[in-house]
Amino acid sequence: MRLLPQPKHSWVQLICALFILAVLALPALPSGDSNTGLLTFRWLRAEADVSAESSSRPVAASSNFTCVAAQPQLSRSTARLVAAYGFEEISGNKTPDSFGQSPPATLVNAVLTTGRFGKGVVLNGTNAYLRIDEPSWPGRDYTYAAWVFPHTVDGWRALLEIQTPESRGVELAIAPGGSIEMWSSGRLRLRNGIPLPALVWTHVALTRAGSLITVFLNGVAQRAGRDRTVFDFRSCPALIGVDADFGCMGKLNGFFSGVIDELRIYDCPLSASDIRLIMDVPLDQTPN
Repeated sequence: MRLLPQPKHSWVQLICALFILAVLALPALPSGDSNTGLLTFRWLRAEADVSAESSSRPVAASSNFTCVAAQPQLSRSTARLVAAYGFEEISGNKTPDSFGQSPPATLVNAVLTTGRFGKGVVLNGTNAYLRIDEPSWPGRDYTYAAWVFPHTVDGWRALLEIQTPESRGVELAIAPGGSIEMWSSGRLRLRNGIPLPALVWTHVALTRAGSLITVFLNGVAQRAGRDRTVFDFRSCPALIGVDADFGCMGKLNGFFSGVIDELRIYDCPLSASDIRLIMDVPLDQTPN
């Protein structure tokens, strides 16, 4: 057998060094997580791996954010909490922001009932909803989170929406059958594959970090999508449990049927661990 000439050691070392540099230069990619069966992202480098509309892949959350949730040992100023509605009290037809920083929510054909913690607000699926005037909700990064108890997942049901006067707002809704959808500027950006069950309490959260949006169920990330829109809501109100098809409040439809409790809005994307924390700590146990 004829033996081929062997390369000198210097060439071998050079090739190995070039290979190592090429590997280190690769962008961060999702990796397997044996505990959840989902994909783990390093969020600050994950946007290139998410399609322009929505990803067909589940993701699991990382905690590489500076955003901090409202914890019992942290102050309200640290929490970056924009609004929080525990629905524990009502004056006339209004229920206050639990931390007193945002306007009260007006109950339209809605009443208080037993909630996930203490009281919640029940919506009848036909003409009931909540309106929060001039809420000053974030137009870039955010977290929307609430406990929901759908009476039915038949039909299309809005959970929350805040529009711009040009109908270019954000909407979180339940599609027929229970899938969670996120719309902005009239376009579907994300649809979750795991359906929301009827007659069961489920914690739903939507986060945005840069252009990366993610939906969480019970503190576990489900689907990721992308939305680069910078919103200017101006004087449009936030709507809870209903969808507006035109302008700020035109052509209301998609009325939610069920109970909503512990609605919180942050101006930053919470990590999965912080979402699990806020879902387990009622607002009335979080100090001001």
